[in-house]
Amino acid sequence: QVRYVDRVPTEELHKQYAELPDADFVPVSIVGDAQDLSALEDSSVDFVIANHLLEHLENPIAGLREMLRVIRPCGILYLALPDPRVTFDVDRELTPVDHVVDEYRNGTAHTREAHFTEWVANAEKHVEWMQKARVKTGPERVRELMDLDYSIHFHVWRPDTFLEFLVVATAEAGLEMELAEFIPRQGGDDEYIFVFLKGIAPVDVTVPPLPEGPETAQLRNEVMSLRAEIGRLEVTADQLAAVTRSRSWRVTAPLRAASGVASRLRQRSRSGH
Repeated sequence: QVRYVDRVPTEELHKQYAELPDADFVPVSIVGDAQDLSALEDSSVDFVIANHLLEHLENPIAGLREMLRVIRPCGILYLALPDPRVTFDVDRELTPVDHVVDEYRNGTAHTREAHFTEWVANAEKHVEWMQKARVKTGPERVRELMDLDYSIHFHVWRPDTFLEFLVVATAEAGLEMELAEFIPRQGGDDEYIFVFLKGIAPVDVTVPPLPEGPETAQLRNEVMSLRAEIGRLEVTADQLAAVTRSRSWRVTAPLRAASGVASRLRQRSRSGH
């Protein structure tokens, strides 16, 4: 069962995207913003699909925080993003990490106009349907888009710089998610994909039982011998503590060496070697 979230109801989407008069928009189930999913309760959905979405968010760290909030533990977050090298973002600068951190901490009002100006100058000239619709250019177009609250690509990432963003974003907002899959751009695709699980999955450290047989018995005997040797050397180590006040290097050096051997044998015993 899938529900679709958008910032405006379905009937208003054609007003928002006048340059796409023939578009068949998916019916909107929930009117909301990915940066504010207050219509959804904590841990209430199994998955979130953010398909070519995160680059549209003015505050992508806040968006990630909200998406993870509504996903149940171990639920799935699917992120697909356009690769700027093969899209209309080709002439745009990559988004620095400190830029999105600043917007997360201080809001987006102080960077908003600069984003729209850069979009109009460097991206729209490559957007085929916008050129076909003969949209305006320059400051007039910037003002038009801002008045519409148009959903531009506010941010631009390659896969490597998006990974850098994720590392900083998770630390900045205290997010916990584990990478389950990465699919790079392939063939004629224009996107790369990350799939995450909410939370950090525990690692299974259970050591399986050894199979019964002659080798098992031999291993058990070796472990018992190692433990006995560790016990003997630990006594030697205790003797070392008793003579640490001695200034004689000839007395303390052998005892220190024995103590080191005991430590190494203990580690081998615990690791099963």
